[in-house]
Amino acid sequence: MVALVTGDHGFLGGHAAAALRAEGWSVAGAGRPETEIPSNAFNELVRRTRPEVIVHCAGPASVQAAEQDPEGDRARAIGALETVLQLLAELSD
Repeated sequence: MVALVTGDHGFLGGHAAAALRAEGWSVAGAGRPETEIPSNAFNELVRRTRPEVIVHCAGPASVQAAEQDPEGDRARAIGALETVLQLLAELSD
């Protein structure tokens, strides 16, 4: 069983990945700094690992940036989610 955890270096994603590993899952991680979402590297990771579960915990990491540009921050968060959903749709075909 393979799970992909986005934001695995963050607080929530790190705990999610640890919990999945404790239950016997093989966990692939994605997010800063290695694998930005969206990116070609993320697309390839999803296609290569073909996860049975994706736990999407990635999100903007800068409160200051979010306060300075709330619309841009929201757009980046939604863009990351759209990327995850598009790849899931491709895998289910």
